[in-house]
Amino acid sequence: MVIFIMNWNYLEWTRNQAEFIASCGNTPIIVDNCSSYPPLLEWYKTCPYQVISTEGVELSTYNRFIWEMGLPEKYAEGNFYGVTDSDLDLSEVPKDFCEVLANHIERSKGILKCGLALKLEDLPDNSYANRYREAEKNNFSNVDQYGFFGIPVDTTMAIYSKDRCNNLDRMWRASGSEIPNSFLDNSYFYRSHRSPSPYIARHLPWYADINNLSDEQIYNILVTRHGSVLYFKQVYAAQLLEKYGITEHWIDPKNIPNL
Repeated sequence: MVIFIMNWNYLEWTRNQAEFIASCGNTPIIVDNCSSYPPLLEWYKTCPYQVISTEGVELSTYNRFIWEMGLPEKYAEGNFYGVTDSDLDLSEVPKDFCEVLANHIERSKGILKCGLALKLEDLPDNSYANRYREAEKNNFSNVDQYGFFGIPVDTTMAIYSKDRCNNLDRMWRASGSEIPNSFLDNSYFYRSHRSPSPYIARHLPWYADINNLSDEQIYNILVTRHGSVLYFKQVYAAQLLEKYGITEHWIDPKNIPNL
């Protein structure tokens, strides 16, 4: 099965995830959204996986470009394909996860996709991680007869059905929505379930340690304007300034020394 890894400036996490996906007998395709992290760009030159760039493509979103570019239709064979962000740890997920998630889609009407749940119990105890622990844990009450959870999935690792996607698109068009793409319409895009243990991934940004940031994490903090990394910057603004000289403001990659 083809699995698209959406990446922006992560090297270690992207490489680890691609290696794991390949070890499961699947085909990782990295879709890079105009990254600027120099070690990542160097790795792309020799990495054994296909890398597709969004450079030069007019996009209306920073996290759903897989569909805007029509990549599933171009590269994915059969009915099922996967999409994931690059910032996940899948190392403890059983290697048959694609089949398990696809099988659940087939037996569950009304969902577009089925994704991995995210681990909560080993998150650090701090104000940053606790926000996500509290937000996520309230979702685990809606359980179906198979033990799967009725939890929305954004772009965390999930398997999609082409047939369901095409049907969703027809429904969206019939609705007369003025949104330019059905995958940008949240009322359709979030029709999903999440898997129970042991099919659980770790969302790595939630584990960030202000006292032990890697060069890669520091770079992403400097250039990120979205998501949990932006919230990390806001929570630890004083510490980031004191320890690393990082202000709360976004920095253009062109203005980072030694780039």
